[in-house]
Amino acid sequence: MSSQVPTTHIDVVGGGLAGLVAAIEASSRGLDVDLWEAHAELGGRARTAQPYRANFGPHALYNDGATWAWLTRHGLLPPVVMPSVRTGFVHGEVFGRVPPSGLRRGLRLLYSRALAPSGVSAVEWLADRLGSADDAELSCRAFFPFYDSDVGSQDASVVWDVMRRTRWQPARYVVGGWSTMVAMLEQRALANGVRIHLHHPFDLGDRGVGPTIVATELATAARLLADESLTWPSSTVACLDVGLAAETLSRQGKRRASAIDLDNVGFISRYTSKDRSLAPSGGEVIQATGSRRAGESIDASVERIRAGLDAVYPGWSEGVSWSRRFDASGRATPWHAPGTTWHDRPAIDRGGNCYLVGDHVAAPGFLAEVSVNSAVQAVEMVAVASRDAQRIW
Repeated sequence: MSSQVPTTHIDVVGGGLAGLVAAIEASSRGLDVDLWEAHAELGGRARTAQPYRANFGPHALYNDGATWAWLTRHGLLPPVVMPSVRTGFVHGEVFGRVPPSGLRRGLRLLYSRALAPSGVSAVEWLADRLGSADDAELSCRAFFPFYDSDVGSQDASVVWDVMRRTRWQPARYVVGGWSTMVAMLEQRALANGVRIHLHHPFDLGDRGVGPTIVATELATAARLLADESLTWPSSTVACLDVGLAAETLSRQGKRRASAIDLDNVGFISRYTSKDRSLAPSGGEVIQATGSRRAGESIDASVERIRAGLDAVYPGWSEGVSWSRRFDASGRATPWHAPGTTWHDRPAIDRGGNCYLVGDHVAAPGFLAEVSVNSAVQAVEMVAVASRDAQRIW
């Protein structure tokens, strides 16, 4: 028997944020890592389009969260800017700086010390606290980070905890789009010795005896692992991104940075209001989202989003140089029925030396933070198993 202690080899399947974090975390701990990505580039939904630099859906780092902390710890925090605190509202296809009166009552409760219970829907709890079903419904429609047409039916404690956390606007935007951060992660992974394989779908039937971390969407993971139980409901959301030529917006439009779309439970943001590098030649990048209603086509969803854009940026459609629309359903915020929490989502440890990471698994956090937390936890599980094997060796 050799006296040399073996180094654990680990395969990471998927080169999005979760996969890159897992690869860097594992290689930083001395593990030998191969990362497999089926597409031509890394990043997954963290990629940024060109030449108008728009992320695949709204993306933000929260300076009080796990993603920020992990990036800081590894010296990988990208340059960021703070979004405008002057957010307007679209209600009845009309833009306003001041929230509707019914919503103001909900916002006052949000800024109080009130805590919501689990096991009851958000709209039920709010209606009881506000004494008005209409005010409760309107308040729920302001909870745009869930991008769900029926966010009020979700568990009150889950919804309220997220909204209380984001009330002081801890969000930050990555300068140049999230591909800036992806490039930094890729370079660190390579510097750590991670072998990155692009254009290379991974078949678990070909894996070796070492551990495998699957960092893909749940539907893909279910096929890879032949496990039909890997499902979890997600918000249904449509996205419309537009790049505008210079001087398209009126002086009034240029004073508007973002708006909560109460009509569509969505968010409209002119990202170039804070980061001019996102558009060529003085142009503008606007990203808009809206929840998709049950049975609604993507065309109908986008038309509603366009109405919101008309309210915030009159005349925007006359100067479109680039546009993109897509259905992000199944990729957005996990949906939680009353009485369910993140603990109930698919477990990280799938048995057989396989681990699942991503934004719909059983790990705490909000949005991308779930991916980071699950990736770190999976690597910790692998590291513990590796240490145990080395003691036996």
